[in-house]
Amino acid sequence: MVETRTTERLRRPPIRTVKTVVVKLGAARLLEDGLLREVSALVGDLWRAGERVALVHGHGQGAQVPPGLTPEQASTLVTRGLLNTTLVGRLVRDGLPAVGLSGVDLGLVHGASGAWLDGPRLRRLLDEGLVAVLAPVALDPDGRPTPAAPDELVTAVAKGVSADSLTLLGDAPGPARHVEEDRARALLARDDLPPELRARLETALVALRLGVRDVRLAGLEGLVG
Repeated sequence: MVETRTTERLRRPPIRTVKTVVVKLGAARLLEDGLLREVSALVGDLWRAGERVALVHGHGQGAQVPPGLTPEQASTLVTRGLLNTTLVGRLVRDGLPAVGLSGVDLGLVHGASGAWLDGPRLRRLLDEGLVAVLAPVALDPDGRPTPAAPDELVTAVAKGVSADSLTLLGDAPGPARHVEEDRARALLARDDLPPELRARLETALVALRLGVRDVRLAGLEGLVG
């Protein structure tokens, strides 16, 4: 009986999917209840509207390195083992069929820069109505997990699933504004941009060049009219 109720709760209403959305979130506050609630609400609104949703998050920073592990191994342990499962757990608690993945799962991503990504396989998961939550961990040439660059991974995901929209949130959800290439270049020419926002703008430019039609950024308040 409990299993039946859970299955029913995670089943999306019969709404025609309108587009594929990729969302990038930082990791600095991913363990905060308030942030998890906001992220879940955002993803839930998209999913219940019938959209395919893939969420990419950043790395855990400052993790203590257990004996015998390298810093890269410790980062992988925290990113995939703690951050990803915490985020997925919140989404599932709120009635979303979220599945936590890394590039190691199903051999989805090879190379730290996401140089090879199995877009069709990931797209099929989204077509099933699942919310894919990807940790930035990839397969190295020896078949071992290796940290992947989140910004490069998210553009590879957007290209691989033929995303209609990419939203770059940074470390917290907030109003996200559409950015075109000319505006992104103008903002990058400014000297007063925080490094984290500059990095997201550069990621936005890459996504636009890859053909993503709608790229949105949070954190532009006061910078654009």
